[in-house]
Amino acid sequence: MDSDFLLFVTEKDSRYLYDANTNTVHPLSERIEENFVNQIYNSTSDDELNRLIDLYPEHKDFLRYVRIWRTHSDAFRRKSRSGKIFLKSVEEAQNTQLLTSLAWDLILVTTEQCNMRCLYCVYEEGLYPNRRSHHSRYMTAESTKKAIDLYLQLNRQEKVLPFKNRALNVSFYGGEALLNWPVVKEGIAYVRNQYQGPFELHIGISTNLTLLKKEWLPFLRDNCVFLNVSIDGPEKEHDRYRRLKDGRPSFRLVEKKLKEIYYFDQDYYNKYVKANVTTNGNTDFLEVTDFFEKNDIAPHVQNASMLKDLEISDFHRIHPYEPERFRNSLIQLKQAYEDLCLKGRQFQRGEVFYAFNYDAQSTFFNVPHCLRSEKNWYTGICASGRKLCVTPDERIYMCERIGNDRPIGSLDSGVDENKLLDYFNDFFKSTEECPSCVARNHCHICPAEVDSGREDYFENRCEKARELLVKNLTNLYSLLEKKPDLFKREYEYF
Repeated sequence: MDSDFLLFVTEKDSRYLYDANTNTVHPLSERIEENFVNQIYNSTSDDELNRLIDLYPEHKDFLRYVRIWRTHSDAFRRKSRSGKIFLKSVEEAQNTQLLTSLAWDLILVTTEQCNMRCLYCVYEEGLYPNRRSHHSRYMTAESTKKAIDLYLQLNRQEKVLPFKNRALNVSFYGGEALLNWPVVKEGIAYVRNQYQGPFELHIGISTNLTLLKKEWLPFLRDNCVFLNVSIDGPEKEHDRYRRLKDGRPSFRLVEKKLKEIYYFDQDYYNKYVKANVTTNGNTDFLEVTDFFEKNDIAPHVQNASMLKDLEISDFHRIHPYEPERFRNSLIQLKQAYEDLCLKGRQFQRGEVFYAFNYDAQSTFFNVPHCLRSEKNWYTGICASGRKLCVTPDERIYMCERIGNDRPIGSLDSGVDENKLLDYFNDFFKSTEECPSCVARNHCHICPAEVDSGREDYFENRCEKARELLVKNLTNLYSLLEKKPDLFKREYEYF
C-alpha cells in the first residue's frame, strides 16, 4: 500500500482518494486509475504536472484541481519523513503534540485484589504476558494522600497553568476499588479538600459495583463521584465472561445495585453513573444495544471497547468464537445505526449507538475535513506523562496497563522523566515505520505493548490498522452519500 495515499470505493461505487499528508479526502472519476494517481504524486514540480496535462488532456480538470491543492498544501505530493522518532524531554513531547500532557489523570490502584474473575481481564493470570495478576496488596490512606499531594504539586507548575481547557481526573482503581472503601472514602474527601486550582476536578471509581452499600450513596453523591461500572449488556451477555470469584454469575447483583442508586437519586444516577462495556467475538451487538436503548435502569455508556487482538488473542484460543457469526453481528449493528441515521436520529453522548458508532465516525470525519499542522507523533497514542498510575507499593507507572518491570518513579522520589522518556523511545524504536505508513494519522497502537512480550504485536497491529483505515473510510463515505448532513451538529461549517 502506498504511504502517501489510498483509493477506496463506497457502496454506491463512488471512488475517492485519501491523502495521508493532509488527512483530506477527494472524489475521483471512474476514469482515473491508481497508476495515474501515482504519476501525480511522483511529479515533483509544476513543469512535471503541466506535462501530465499535455499527456492526459481528458484529466485536465482534475489536474487543475490537484494544482490548486498543491499550491496551498502538501496534498497530492510525496513528502519525505524521518523514519525515526526520538524524544529528548517531556517538554519536547508536549510541544510536538501541541498540548500539555503532564498529569491529567491520577490512577490510584487502591488494591490489586478483586472479588470477581472476569475471564478476559487484563490481570487474569497467564492470559497477557508481563502483566501483573491479582494480588492481596492494598493501598494505605497515607500512600493515597502522598500520591494526591504529588499529583496536585505537578498541576501547580507554571507551565501547565495556561492550558485552561483541561480537567484534573482522579480515579480509584483496582482490582476492585470498593474492597478498600475506607481508604477510597478518605482519599475522595482529601482531594476535594486539598484542591483549590483553576481546573475542573473529576473524581471517579472504576468498579464492578457488586460491593456497593446503600449507606455510601450520600457521600458519593455529595462529592460528585463518577461510578464507572463494568457491565457488558443484558444478563446473557454480561454473565458469559463476567463471573464472581467463586464462579457465580454477577449480572443480577450488579442490576440490584444499579436500582438502589437509581431509586436513591435519579439525577445523580443519570449524571454520574456510567457503563464501561467490553465486547468480544461472542458478543451479540443488537442484544447489547437493545439493553441500553430500552432499559430505564441501564446507565449511560461511557465507553465501549473491543477485546484487543481479537483474532489472535490468547483469550479466544481458550474461549473460541465463530468469525462468521461475529461479522454478521457487526453488520447488523452497522445497519441498525444507519437506519437510525437516515431517520434523522441525533445521537447524544452516553447513548449506546454514540459509543459504538457515532463518536468514532464523528472523530474520523473531523480528521480528513480539517487541515492542521502535522504532529511529530503519528499513532494517536497517549502523550508522555498524561497518566500517573500509583500502585500500593508507592511505585509510579505510565498507566494502569504497564507491567511491573517498567516503573517511572515512586512517591518518595517523584516522576523520573528519564525513565518515562526511555519507555516512549523504546516504543518508537518498535514502530519506526509509522511515519511512512498510510494509516499513520488514524492508528492507535498502545505503548503498553512495549513490554507485552509479543514480538508479533506490531506486525499484526500495523496490517490491521491499514485494513481498518480502508474499512472506516468506506463505511463513513457510504453513509455520507446517503446523509451528507450527518455531522452538521458538531461541524456547522459543513
